[in-house]
Amino acid sequence: MRGRVPGPPPPASWLGPEAQDDREPVEDIEQQSVREGVLVRGVQHPLSYLPGMTLVDDRRLLHYALKAMALRWEEHVLCDQHWLQYLPPNVKTLLLSYIATYTPTGVTLTGLKVLFTSLDEDITTLELSRSLSAELTLLQLTRFLRPNKRSQVEAPASWEDEMDDNKEDTGKGYTSLFPNLTHLSLAYPASPAPFSQLLTFTASVPPTITHLSLAGWTERAPDGMKRLARNLLGLKWLDVSNCHSALYEQLKDVEWCGPWRNVETVVARQQGGMPAVIKAASYAKVRELKKAIREVRNERGGKWCNVIFDEDRDEENVAL
Repeated sequence: MRGRVPGPPPPASWLGPEAQDDREPVEDIEQQSVREGVLVRGVQHPLSYLPGMTLVDDRRLLHYALKAMALRWEEHVLCDQHWLQYLPPNVKTLLLSYIATYTPTGVTLTGLKVLFTSLDEDITTLELSRSLSAELTLLQLTRFLRPNKRSQVEAPASWEDEMDDNKEDTGKGYTSLFPNLTHLSLAYPASPAPFSQLLTFTASVPPTITHLSLAGWTERAPDGMKRLARNLLGLKWLDVSNCHSALYEQLKDVEWCGPWRNVETVVARQQGGMPAVIKAASYAKVRELKKAIREVRNERGGKWCNVIFDEDRDEENVAL
């Protein structure tokens, strides 16, 4: 059979979702995952910054296999590049999370091209935390997610040329590698990414995005968050933890009963070893944001929104 990997099929326990048992609560397993990983700028990176990720019990063979692959990911990209594309979609999704957690720099464009060689309607989550860098820019990610008519030889010379291509591909010519993508994490870029490129990128991604993590972003642009909201009309969940305080100020001006009327959760935790003065200033901005969203939603009859900005989960700080 064409496309079949030689050898016996993998055990069902490797491929299926994790079955919960009575031995250990899900919360405990989650805390184990959070405690592992890479410590960057005082922040411990969990397996995913996105909600809904299926957790892998660290006693299962799948956990050890994914962790081993992540720790030697560059070797696998080189030696197993012809076989990685045959991994099931749910395993690919988990593998990206393990790569983001256990490797020094996340996944590269080369790694993405090895894993995903054709359109895949089963991919709904893309965990690219700590991956944006010179090895994976937003321009490259746009080309990867939105293959267009231009051939590989005729690569665009600039970001503006790429935008012209995107305009030509709208309507009937719209293509997306992951047409059902809903969850996307661009958290903690390995190197600063221009906010202007984020705006261009979000204008090009599928209109299906409902969950987005921008945790750790320090770059910003005039009216950046207001313009971002107009690019992501279906957004329901937003993570802006450990961002620059000016970004929280911009979020106050977003039309919370307009483009982002469906946003139900805003996560704005301040974690890591940042100076107490900076953390206090950020918390003050987040409290102002919480108040601003509350007022506009109450005035216009908008839906409830949770603003989560610390870890003690007391009622005052979690519920809006």
